Amino acid sequence: MHVLVIGDEPGIREVTRSALGQEGYRVSRVPSRDALARLQRDRPGLAIVDVEVATEARRHAIPVLLTTDEPVLEVQLAQFGFPCLRKPFAERELLERRRRLNRRGT
Repeated sequence: MHVLVIGDEPGIREVTRSALGQEGYRVSRVPSRDALARLQRDRPGLAIVDVEVATEARRHAIPVLLTTDEPVLEVQLAQFGFPCLRKPFAERELLERRRRLNRRGT
């Protein structure tokens, strides 16, 4: 499966790429400014994005795992059914969240 990691924090993109790559996923990292073009071109199986990019990914029917460093926002997103991972996150947490998304069929 191809996973597109979108965000403006290179460290977060790299940790995510490394963790998912070790699990066998094909991972591409993209800054937010290039998100729309890459979502349309690549049609990934999953987009891991910061909150600002999520709406665009959903518009293209791409499963989304949101990331945020705002605890209040994390709780609010969960209330609306958006899977969210709080930054900074551990690799094991990222991988477990991805597995949960697989089980849900997204």
